Amino acid sequence: MAPKKSLARGNTRPHEAEELDYLKDPVDLETNDKRHVRFESQLQVPKPGQIEYTRLPKRGRNIIARVYWALPGLIRFAIIIFPMVAIFTIILRYIFSGRDVLGLSATSLTLVCANIGVVLLIGLVLDSLVELRRGIRLPLAQNEAIELTSLAFMWCFFVLWATAGVVLWLTFAAFEGNIAERYLLAQEFDIKISQRDALRLHHQAVHYCPRSTYVTELRSQKSAGMNTKTVLVTGANGYIGRAVACAFVRAGWVTYGLVRSSKSIASLAAEEILPVVGAIDDIASHSTISDALPPTLKVIVSTTENTLDYAPHFNNIVTLLRTLSISSLAKGVQPRVIFTAGSKDYGVGPHFADDPNLTPHDEHSPLHPPPFAIPRVQNTPKLFQNSDAFAAVLVRPTNVYGRASSYYSACFRVGSRAASNKDSNQQLLIAPTQPNWICHALHIDDCAEAYVAIASAPRETVEGEVFNISSQNFESAEKILDAIVKEYGLAGGIRYVDLKDLKSDEDSSLAMVVGFPQWTCSQKLRRVTGWTDRRLPFSDAIHVYRLAYEAAAHVGNENVERIGKAIEQIGTRAQVEEAEEKNTEEERAGE
Repeated sequence: MAPKKSLARGNTRPHEAEELDYLKDPVDLETNDKRHVRFESQLQVPKPGQIEYTRLPKRGRNIIARVYWALPGLIRFAIIIFPMVAIFTIILRYIFSGRDVLGLSATSLTLVCANIGVVLLIGLVLDSLVELRRGIRLPLAQNEAIELTSLAFMWCFFVLWATAGVVLWLTFAAFEGNIAERYLLAQEFDIKISQRDALRLHHQAVHYCPRSTYVTELRSQKSAGMNTKTVLVTGANGYIGRAVACAFVRAGWVTYGLVRSSKSIASLAAEEILPVVGAIDDIASHSTISDALPPTLKVIVSTTENTLDYAPHFNNIVTLLRTLSISSLAKGVQPRVIFTAGSKDYGVGPHFADDPNLTPHDEHSPLHPPPFAIPRVQNTPKLFQNSDAFAAVLVRPTNVYGRASSYYSACFRVGSRAASNKDSNQQLLIAPTQPNWICHALHIDDCAEAYVAIASAPRETVEGEVFNISSQNFESAEKILDAIVKEYGLAGGIRYVDLKDLKSDEDSSLAMVVGFPQWTCSQKLRRVTGWTDRRLPFSDAIHVYRLAYEAAAHVGNENVERIGKAIEQIGTRAQVEEAEEKNTEEERAGE
């Protein structure tokens, strides 16, 4: 063994002069203890030039620290580990269970937990080293600053232990589920919130319970199959209904289409839409409709209405929606209901293309509906009173064109009829409108994609909202009529008239297209969902839309036949007004 060195060595510090053989020879431990006694005695009378390490008086040392070090090692270990368990439980409660009172994302709070965990781990290591004080002599306690730090650190342990104990006791009952699954759900929510922030969207629901609603929805999706998105479209063989159903099919949804007649089954199946036969106005058949559908529906789209007897049909729709939603709720999924109204609820602007102060209707504009739309405006707010069953979204699309063309087919019928006159002077368009009247319409495919965008958006951004669906740009009546004249080569041109001045034998059917001067803004929908229209305006691609209409008529498209009959009946002003009342019903209601 190496010879012992003297402690009295000039200005040499005591802990430098004392060379203890730490852990080299267990037999020498007792000797080392004696050396330590001598070591401490030297500190009481420091030599000249020696650094003085003052000790805290024993009476001044905190009782809590002394009690702590007197505890068995296992108990001290539990005191350090317990706050870590509490922190993880808080994460599970406030983040993964949807209680986002801390305002932190899943990743942020996990980092906070990791940092605190590292501090506690350091404390555990230091505690272990002190526990081995009989085998290892560290002179740390000789420094007052280090001792004060140790006491403060110990106080932090006890404060954290007490706080975490209360929180753990209050929240442990809510701890359930798989940690990894909840973390993934929370991260998916964080991605959605980031997308929302990128769109600069601020919604009232986000400030209250953003995470709980969406995490609940995500967990419901998990239980129903995360990869299975199911939607029911009512009136699936109507003009809008079929387009919406096809759009959901293209987007990867399992799509069910409700129709009144079995004759539409084959045409729906050809589009990969699962047909369900049932009548909305037959309450007794609602249970049959429910039995034909899967136990959970993520989205229900309503595209039917009866403008001639609106309220009874509306009430029957709500009854069906509640029946299907309550069935889905029993499986943990609350459906999102997208209900179709119309932009005519705002009434005419009137909007004129050359008006320097032109301002479109938006979702905050007052409603001044024409007579046929008054019952719709009176009843649709009742949808939002059913939040216990479903999450309602109200949409107001403008007129639509394309494919079978709906009432825009009047342009082709009138143009073809005028072109068939042998007298070039009779090749004339009679237009019950004015050249500067705005005609705002949207391609049917773009309209359908808007429904999918709403269905796919985060719930808190669309639930309880109203959205206009319209194209980015409008057309004037003059631009549309000029396109018809050019397409059919009408030598007589256009004659603008007032609707009330039409003669009994003059065709007034164009009033369905160019006789309602209105411009509707859809910026809210674009901002919230990222949706945009892509198809060309009617006047820019009239030849394409004409060919599509003629092809649909050639194969006997039922929408062409149904709307065609309505257009053929239009002849006088009174008939135009009556046709206005039937417009939306014919476009949306399926047989």
